Amino acid sequence: MPGILEAISNGFGFLKELFSFQRQKLELKNSPEMRDAAERAKEQERVDKVNKTTKDGDLDAIRKDLSILAALLIPLVLVAGGCTATITPKHVETTQIGFDGTNVNAGLIGQAEDGRYIITETLRKKYNALVAIYPKGIDFHPFLIPLTTDSGLTVRRMESGVQTWYMDQEHMAAFRLMNAWLKEGKKPR
Repeated sequence: MPGILEAISNGFGFLKELFSFQRQKLELKNSPEMRDAAERAKEQERVDKVNKTTKDGDLDAIRKDLSILAALLIPLVLVAGGCTATITPKHVETTQIGFDGTNVNAGLIGQAEDGRYIITETLRKKYNALVAIYPKGIDFHPFLIPLTTDSGLTVRRMESGVQTWYMDQEHMAAFRLMNAWLKEGKKPR
């Protein structure tokens, strides 16, 4: 029996040495020196990978990937920037007066003593054409009473074989608005 006890005692001694060896190994692995060495090895691995990439000609692949990324990001940035811009309406600037036949009066002859405007047949036709397009105005500027053909106009008289008309101030203002809307491309109501 002493042989068995000695064998068991030797077995326990072996296990004790084995566990202490494992503990020492674990302590050594977690030591600051070993952690620093592991980090240096990882960094060297990254450097070697970059060096290998540039040596093997994969630099062209990287450039291609970056150019694709830039091609996708640039339109995105432009669209995002374009969406934040303020939208302002187009301003119409008249550079010269219109002609009515050979006369440079744009169809407006003058103003009567009572404030009404004296207009030609050409301006009357233009006014009625605009009334046909914008009888109710536009969305942001509706007319309270829809306009009809020749509304606000009265016959004046024939002068030298030419028919002239009176246009009241309210309808002259409407004519000027509709004319501006037409030049600006505004949609009718």
